[in-house]
Amino acid sequence: RHDGGLRTWQFLDRTGGGSLGHGAIADRGGSANRGGLCLRRLGHLDLHIGNYMEAQANFREEARLWRGLGLLRLEGEALRSLGETYLAEGDFEAAEQTLLRSLAQFEEVGDEGNALVSLFGLVELAWLRRKPRAAQALMRDTRVILERRSDSRDQARYWQLSGRVYLLRRNAETARLAFYEALEYSLEAGGVTLLETLLDFADWQCNQGEVKPAARLLGYVLAQEGLPAALRKWRIEPLRARLSTGLGEEAVAALVAEGAALQQDVVINRLRQET
Repeated sequence: RHDGGLRTWQFLDRTGGGSLGHGAIADRGGSANRGGLCLRRLGHLDLHIGNYMEAQANFREEARLWRGLGLLRLEGEALRSLGETYLAEGDFEAAEQTLLRSLAQFEEVGDEGNALVSLFGLVELAWLRRKPRAAQALMRDTRVILERRSDSRDQARYWQLSGRVYLLRRNAETARLAFYEALEYSLEAGGVTLLETLLDFADWQCNQGEVKPAARLLGYVLAQEGLPAALRKWRIEPLRARLSTGLGEEAVAALVAEGAALQQDVVINRLRQET
């Protein structure tokens, strides 16, 4: 269906993207359930590779299907995926409205785990809008839920976002400590979660003027398979532009090549030695 689609589909299988999430769904509407799963997987595939209009169409149809079956939690998940797609595209107003709808849906059915993920989406939106006060207010809500959960990916996400908000508020030392908390959980979670934490460290280093280690970290991340299009758009490309401004494109390219040759344990050990 798309160039590189098979590799991306395999990546989604490894990372859980496109699955129906928390347990099996009720056996209602047999073929409709299978249709909903197909729409979800296609939507996440399109989101992953940056085909945002196609992803939105799939998630809207998925949400409509679940609503027709009275499966409100699954409808909420489809709405959240739709909101995440608007966020990735840069339509912040639509993202906010849709993520809030998904949050309300999860609160109605008492699903704290899904509500937490929608809250994280709203925090990321506030961060991208450079609204640290709004982000911190939402973070307090996530902390309340997180105290009752132990999922490493959720914990990593909390500390990643906390660090980004602290960095936005020019509190570099507290941001650094938050990113080290995120690192330990990210190592357990693996996948894109770990790569996002490494980009957080690279952003922090760049802000502190440590541009060469930041460029090497960027190189390591770029060498990994299955990078989502949104990660490239909102994290990788802005960081590379900042590094190129400071070092020049040729120097950045050389440092990125150095980073691409590093092993994960070397990257992690270097970060830990900086504590």
